[in-house]
Amino acid sequence: MNKLLNTLTSTKSLHLLAFLAIFVSVSTAAGENLREQFSSDNIKKAEQLSTFRSFGSIKMGETVGSFEIMFSKPGKSRSTLILNNFQITQVYDGRQGWMKDQNGQVSELTGPDKRQLVNTGWLLGKSYLLENRMPGETKLLKDTIINSNSYGIYSAIPEGGDSIKMYFNPATSRIEIIEEYLDGAEVLTYLSDFREVDGFEMAFVMESKSDIPELNSKIEIYEFEVNQQLDDTLFAFSITPADDYFFPEFADSIIVPMVYQRGHIFLKAAVDGNQAVYFILDSGAGINFLNRSYADSLRLDLSGGVPAKGISGYEQTTITYLDSLKIGDLKLFKQNVAIVDLTNVGLDAPDGVLGGLLGFDFLSRFPVRIDYVKQTLIVYNPLVYHSPSKDYAVNLEYNMKIPIVDAEICGISGRFLIDLGNALGLILHKPFVDNNNLNAEFTDINKIGRDIAGVGGKSESYSAVAEYFTVGPAQLKELRILVAEGEQGILKSTDIDGNIGNGLLQNFSIIFDYPGQRIYIMPLENIKNE
Repeated sequence: MNKLLNTLTSTKSLHLLAFLAIFVSVSTAAGENLREQFSSDNIKKAEQLSTFRSFGSIKMGETVGSFEIMFSKPGKSRSTLILNNFQITQVYDGRQGWMKDQNGQVSELTGPDKRQLVNTGWLLGKSYLLENRMPGETKLLKDTIINSNSYGIYSAIPEGGDSIKMYFNPATSRIEIIEEYLDGAEVLTYLSDFREVDGFEMAFVMESKSDIPELNSKIEIYEFEVNQQLDDTLFAFSITPADDYFFPEFADSIIVPMVYQRGHIFLKAAVDGNQAVYFILDSGAGINFLNRSYADSLRLDLSGGVPAKGISGYEQTTITYLDSLKIGDLKLFKQNVAIVDLTNVGLDAPDGVLGGLLGFDFLSRFPVRIDYVKQTLIVYNPLVYHSPSKDYAVNLEYNMKIPIVDAEICGISGRFLIDLGNALGLILHKPFVDNNNLNAEFTDINKIGRDIAGVGGKSESYSAVAEYFTVGPAQLKELRILVAEGEQGILKSTDIDGNIGNGLLQNFSIIFDYPGQRIYIMPLENIKNE
């Protein structure tokens, strides 16, 4: 049975929105705009905030770590999360966002990842009451009572960010709850333990709760520094190439044999000098993964974990450190990888041993050409690589390190993951189909008797035939597609409309150029004539 693997690590449990600090006392007068709740003295006090820096601890499930966050007006932010050997830094300079991941790779943040950083800067800078900071709007939605406390609920829409809700308590003159949505899941962050720091009132405890245990977290701050000078270089946007790999000297490319079987691309890789086993190449994985049973056989040291968001939900992972990961003549070294149980996905490697998934941490370092016909992977030296004609190019954005392209089905535009872990073809998310009444355009609609499965769960689906699907220079007509009916994880995302897998991509010659933020979709003749 074909399966869909669509996994990616999510550090969203950090909940940067929770770092909203209330620096002023407020009046209790009602107003449609939250800014109307504040007196001129309140606004003057807020304007005095130019920078701050905080340090604290964070608990995510059973994993405990530390964090640091910095702010500089009008809306710059820098946050670092450390969980044992696992460290991630996110920066927003007021215009661009970028992330330094657990292996030191730096990449620009776009889409919902960037919108979250915009929200963070907007909240930290008190832009909801200061018109001269970051643009955005607030509006009173309604009054409510929670645990015998009265609140005014205000919607907030930072320009370039996502909408959130803020709960204002007139009895305490504070905003005490922040509400946001992650792929349709409601997450409430409760602010408490307010203390005065250099004349500003700060929340020292932030606890996030939802119906998804993996998203829950508790932050406790133990130190604040207010209005201390912060060097602008801390917020500077900068991308430098990774230097954690070995590429054969004087080689402009290497060829790695692959096995294309049951819709999956299998490559052999050796962990820490052990015998090479098969891994699945999966652009839908935001980090390299080890299969739990294989990792157990290596007796690796483990160090906490982070939640992984999959096709139909979330799953807790464990983190481990590898000295080396050898793929053909390439070698990645000093790598943090995640461990997840892949047995429930039902995949078998060609030799019976499934080592794991090769995802962003492999693909982001080299341009890679997939030859489905000859069953080889051509990996190019990024220092000397020359791209094909721009006529074949499709621009990539990323959502949590997963490549996204714009495409069109039956005249309707959407945003689609490019997912090499998808053994099927084109999978559409049901909200996208329903919102655009696409079933009226489809023919031969049939319920199928198997689920789409992956990390995080399973989803029922039905099949249909679409008149055409266009992505970049490529168009397929009378294409058999699947519609996934799941209501959790990626399938419920409002930012993604579908998923393009190997069943579709195998009709072309494909080059993934993560460093250049493009994918090249070329006719198969480009291979046959070589």
